[in-house]
Amino acid sequence: MKYTISGQTLNLTNASEESFSVSFAWPISKVVTFKSVLVVLLNYSSKVIFNENVFGVNGDGTIIWQISANPSIYENSPYINIGSEVGKAMLYNWSGFSLTVKPSTGEVLLRTAGK
Repeated sequence: MKYTISGQTLNLTNASEESFSVSFAWPISKVVTFKSVLVVLLNYSSKVIFNENVFGVNGDGTIIWQISANPSIYENSPYINIGSEVGKAMLYNWSGFSLTVKPSTGEVLLRTAGK
């Protein structure tokens, strides 16, 4: 899939050359591409508690999953970075936790404490 980011909007073109747009409540910080899913990290505001700021978007622009808040000692601990490793999505939150996630479903495969 090809994509561009315009503030809070993800514009994508799938393998069939169909174009779709997805708008989010917050600006998009980063996107990681997998075979049939884009994993999207939203910017966060320290003024609002929003710890569920990672989404999976499929080729027709449908949000197919949203990560749930990770248990934390801090009330406000949004995800601050995402990446990929061997076909899995890696999510890192402000508290130092990392999650290994199945990109197609958002299923958490491994939860690791950092810091």
